[in-house]
Amino acid sequence: GGSNLSADGLGTSLLRAQCLLITFLAVNGVTECFARTVMNDAEITAFNKQLIFLSVSYLGLTWLMTTLIGPVGLVLANCANMAIRIFFALRIIQKTFKGVEPSPLVGLAPDNDILFIILTAGVCCQLSEQFLYQWSPLIHLILGAILFFMAVVSIIIKEDFILAFL
Repeated sequence: GGSNLSADGLGTSLLRAQCLLITFLAVNGVTECFARTVMNDAEITAFNKQLIFLSVSYLGLTWLMTTLIGPVGLVLANCANMAIRIFFALRIIQKTFKGVEPSPLVGLAPDNDILFIILTAGVCCQLSEQFLYQWSPLIHLILGAILFFMAVVSIIIKEDFILAFL
């Protein structure tokens, strides 16, 4: 049950892996949806054949990773599966926009300053978990909330088009 998952740290590791998987699922959903809309029937058939091979590979990877690292391995195998599917879809998107400058794919990666802020917040939260959580979980939570707020505000300031949606 819940107390067993939290006692040995497995629950925390599973939640972290699930957060990573959600990111991959979100990107895969958008890229694969777009890729399928621009493909003709022959390309969809070829893509589906690639996905059959990928599914067989995924089963093997799932077995291997679950055997090696337990339940977290299942989630990480899903992440690897989604990463490969994203790669396939990005190839199709790149082919679709060949010769278009600037390429729409350039906008997928966050700017270096936003990436730095997010990575710094992540490292601070990790350090807070290691050093502050045992002393005061509330301070760890407050620090995490402040870092989250700072990251969101930074993204909104940098990506000013977001303000149009608020």
